This record gives sequence, structure tokens and C-alpha cells, in this order.
Amino acid sequence: MPDIPEDRKLRIIIGTVNRPHGRRGEVRVSSHFDPEDFPAEVRLCSDEWSQDFLVGEARTHSDVILLKLVGVDSRPEAEALRGARIEVDRSEMPELPEDSFYLDDLIGCRVVSVDGRDLGHIAGLLDEGNNAVLKVEGDDSDWMLPAAREMIREVRIADGIIIVDLPEGLVDLS
Repeated sequence: MPDIPEDRKLRIIIGTVNRPHGRRGEVRVSSHFDPEDFPAEVRLCSDEWSQDFLVGEARTHSDVILLKLVGVDSRPEAEALRGARIEVDRSEMPELPEDSFYLDDLIGCRVVSVDGRDLGHIAGLLDEGNNAVLKVEGDDSDWMLPAAREMIREVRIADGIIIVDLPEGLVDLS
């Protein structure tokens, strides 16, 4: 399993900034969170930067989550956040029931088929609201794994293993 930096173990990805909305600095986001449950403070991260923000408002508009971040007051400022991951401190997250996990906990886990083939490891998460997708880095290529119960048969976080039953050709499509 690849090494995961300590700071990543302390934080959880809860969404992604898609694009600006309007002229006042709001952003459209993909997230599984209900707007009323959105954390009061988030960290936005890209591969090049990270910055903490207070959430001024989280609301739904036409089935899209809109965030107003304190200090982001114009469309150009919001545009600069496009594609950023939205992260929160793990300690701020609700306690999970036994045998439950956050999708972010899958990063670094090995992906193994039901017949025992090693298919790679989870390298990232694309959270598109209702359609979370896991990026798998294999030996020969990278591919996308929908986070669907129909494909993910077993998750053993403590062992760092995800057992999958994939439709034929899924790995080749990516």
C-alpha cells in the first residue's frame, strides 16, 4: 500500500468545487453532504495549494449545492477555486457505525478481484455527489471504479483491501 502522508490521514475529502456560480463568489460543489450539515470550516486543496475557509453559507439551488466562502467575493476569486478538493478535519466528522467508513478511507487500499487478481490501488476520489468514483492506479494503466455496491463486494479497511466483482472489460474501458 502506498504511503499516505500523516496530514491526509487527519483529513477527509467531502467534495469538489465544480465552478463559480454568479458574480458574488459562490461556487457550485459536488458533495454527499446536505447543505444544512456542511461544516463551518473547510480546507480547499489542489496539488499546488491549500487554504482554510469559513463557510458563510451552504444552500441548495436547482439540485446543486452552492457554497459561499468567507473572503471569496467575486467570480474571478471563485474561478480560482475550480477543481479544488474540499476537506475537513476527521475529528469534525460524525462518529460512524461499526463496519462503516468514509470513501476517503479507501485511498491507498489495494483493489483485488473476487478471483484474486491484484488490480492496483485506490489513488484518489472523484466525488460527483451521487456518483462517487474511485481512481485506481494499476501496474499497466489507471482506471475508474464506480463506488457502487454492485461492484464492491467487500471492504477491509484494517487490511487495506477492497474486493471487487467487475463487469468484463471495465478496467479496459479506462
